[in-house]
Amino acid sequence: MTKKKSPPSGRATAHDVASGAGVAVDTVWQILGGRGERYSAATRARVSQIAQHLGYQRNAGAVAISTGRFRCLAMVTSTAGHRSVWDTALYDGIERRLSRDGYHLAMACLADEQLRGDSSLARFLGERNADGLILNYVYEIPPEVEDAIARHRHAAVWVNRKLPSRCVHPDDLAAGRSATQALIELGHRRIAYLSSHPTSHYSDADRAAGHTHAMSAAGLMPQVLMSPDAPGERDAWMARMRDLLQRPDRPTALVCYGPFAAYPVLRVAHDLGLVVPRDLSISTFSSYIAHDAGPALTTWLIPYRTMGEAVADLALNAVAGLPTPALAIPFAGVTGATSAPPPA
Repeated sequence: MTKKKSPPSGRATAHDVASGAGVAVDTVWQILGGRGERYSAATRARVSQIAQHLGYQRNAGAVAISTGRFRCLAMVTSTAGHRSVWDTALYDGIERRLSRDGYHLAMACLADEQLRGDSSLARFLGERNADGLILNYVYEIPPEVEDAIARHRHAAVWVNRKLPSRCVHPDDLAAGRSATQALIELGHRRIAYLSSHPTSHYSDADRAAGHTHAMSAAGLMPQVLMSPDAPGERDAWMARMRDLLQRPDRPTALVCYGPFAAYPVLRVAHDLGLVVPRDLSISTFSSYIAHDAGPALTTWLIPYRTMGEAVADLALNAVAGLPTPALAIPFAGVTGATSAPPPA
């Protein structure tokens, strides 16, 4: 049995790995650099085992020179916090997927003007030593950014945007349909969809469309209500909700865009003496279970961790010149306690 050499004092080198594995230094560089296909599986395994035993780490600069890759992706977010996704599960999914291929994620929070101009994205990639971009920029995107990506074919993909290609997003259309269908199966026939406020993000329109599809397929009348955006209109919106829930033919269930669309409804229902979910069922969409305003809201869970893994995989495909289709990720399930059969 061959005795493994002990790691030398100081940092191990490619020469140490080559000596331990009984191969040439160039062989070590090629195998550990991901270009060892011409060597046998046994040789590749032996070199990898010796390198791990010696604690050998390749110099990042040398890897970049030899492969033309920095093994880094950069995520671009906006300085306006509401225009990017900040859920930790998204970042965890990205990091997990990248680490499997020996990549890491760099972060950059940029103002709009930093992304304008023909050379800005190319310069950004160079300054960050990044092979590609994950664009976490979902509202009010400067048209110059999209034009530059389309014109120069940067290795860039989008997260939480719905586009013909190069994007990963939750399947909000299916989620809106499923949330409404679940209430129909409980026996509800009068179901309304409540937006949080008018928005340019595709998810609001898709969830509303999913609701409409489910209601129409069941031969029921869909109802979509758009809440106001201006703070000064909040009282008028609350009055509208109060009027809605006092009607003899009031909805027995509501599908809300998000928890913040549901909170005013919970308050109005309480003021009117309606008990949730005995008298009124409420369903919503979020990455977390909201329970700070009463019972845990029935919530269809946004699949941020799976989205992170998918967008990282798509970005690696972009770097490698492989296909980058649009990916719609199913929601991660439903949980909560504000849905029940309608009152008799």
